[in-house]
Order: sequence, then structure tokens, then C-alpha cells
Amino acid sequence: MTKQEIYQNRSEAITYKKYIDNLQIVPASATVTITTGGGEDMPTPITDAACAIDGVGTVSYTLSAANTVNLGENFVAEFKYIYNAVEYLDRLLFDIVINKIESIISDKDIEDEFSALKGLYFPIYGEITSIGAVNEIIDKRNLSEEKSYFKGGQVKILSGDNQDFLSEILEYSYTDSKLTLKRSMAPNVISGDKFVILKSYENEITRAFDEILDWLRTQGYRPTLIIDDTQLREVHISLSVAKALHPLGKFQRDNYEDYTKKYLQQRSQLRLLYDEDETGAPDDSVDSRPQTTFQR
Repeated sequence: MTKQEIYQNRSEAITYKKYIDNLQIVPASATVTITTGGGEDMPTPITDAACAIDGVGTVSYTLSAANTVNLGENFVAEFKYIYNAVEYLDRLLFDIVINKIESIISDKDIEDEFSALKGLYFPIYGEITSIGAVNEIIDKRNLSEEKSYFKGGQVKILSGDNQDFLSEILEYSYTDSKLTLKRSMAPNVISGDKFVILKSYENEITRAFDEILDWLRTQGYRPTLIIDDTQLREVHISLSVAKALHPLGKFQRDNYEDYTKKYLQQRSQLRLLYDEDETGAPDDSVDSRPQTTFQR
């Protein structure tokens, strides 16, 4: 999971999720203590502050703009939460940044780059077997196996009052035979309504983006100081295609190797605008590193 980033001088939330046996738990309560990467208090100290918990168990705490005034890496959020009458403690790190570098590619970019990926995964058809919340689909006949690619995919309702309804899939729990959707349905689906699940390459896109950011860090650079994330678009597409092809084994081995080589070649030719002094603009000097040049 990519480390969370908070914009400087803005009020913004950090979030935390805990999974047990592949299911997100819902804590009874939670608090958080936040310190700098050096262990110092925030400008307005945050010690055992109460957190919000939504219906699926996501814990969140909103930092005030006064507490995001200082740029920096590896601020520490220590969450204490109660689950089944037992107190647990977990920590996560986050950064306060001027710029958030984000993925800007989609399934369409991947499929346009390598058209054979468009029809590579067969759609999964199903039928509602019981009623859940207005953003849930439950099918105990067709949603009982682990399918990692459901999350991030799309579901389309094919019959009933919600026919042609389309939504991204936020979560999939095969133990509950349940899809959790980004959008809510109005009215709710009923037993017997039919739907189809369409493949998404979001997981591959996310893994590729995280790998690129990790590589940049090994070069001694902070990704958030890259001025324009469009500069990473082409290398991101190539690596995402390679990751989509990799599970297909010998049937796509040559193409997988070709796209891996293409990614490495594109990466070696990167020239990135970089903001080392954190002013929000590219620096004047040019610093050359092996493989990649950063325009500073």
C-alpha cells in the first residue's frame, strides 16, 4: 500500500483499515497519537485523539491546517482501537507534501497499448440471491471463490429496476459472496436481478505505480517532489502491461519480456522536473544520476 500523503496547509484526513482473515474489521472505538518523524509533537499536539469509524470499519482522523504547516516525511500515526473487547495498537507513516504524485492511467490506456488485453478475461455473470445494503451485491452461487481481479473492476446490472446501472467495485469478500460498490443503487436490487462483472487492470496499474515510486526512492529522490506526474505516464503504461501479461505464462511470455525491456529502456531515458528546495517550481540546476536525469 502506498504511503498516505497530506497536502501542506490543508485540513485533510488520514485513514486506517485493519483486516483479519481477509475481512475488514469494525472497531468499537479508536484513538490516534501523531508525532513528527523525529518523535516530536505536532504544532498542536495530538495525543489519544478520538477517531471516526465508518460503517465498514475504516478509521479516520482529520488533521487541521495548523498541523500540516510543516513539510516532512514519515510522520507517525499510532492508532489504538478496541475490537472484541481487546485493545490493539498499530502504526502507519505519512508525509506532508506540496504535491501528490498520482497515477494518471486507466484500463483504456493499457488496452490501447496492447489490444489483446481487451478480451482476455471473460465477464462473470451472476444473479442476486439475497438483499444487502444499497451499495452491495450478494450472489452465493457465483461469488464464492477468491478472485483478486474483482476489486477495481466494474459491475453492470442487466435486469430489473436498476438495469444498465454501472459502478466500480470497491471491495470483494468471497467468504460473504459480496461485492461492495462505489455507487449506491436506488431502488435497491431484488433477488433474481442479473448482473455482470467486467475485468479491470487496477491492481496491475497500482502495483506498477508503486514499483516505479519505490525505484525512484532507491535513486535518492522523493516522488512527491517531481513537478509533473505526466512525465511517468509512458513508463507506467509499459510496466502495467508487463504485469498484466505476466500471469498468462508461456502464452504471452515473449510479449511480457518485450514490455519489461521497453519499461527499462523508457526508465533509463527519463528526464524529470524536480523541486529539491520545495518551492513548488523546478530548480535551476541539472543533476545527472545513472539511468535517469532529474531537471532541478
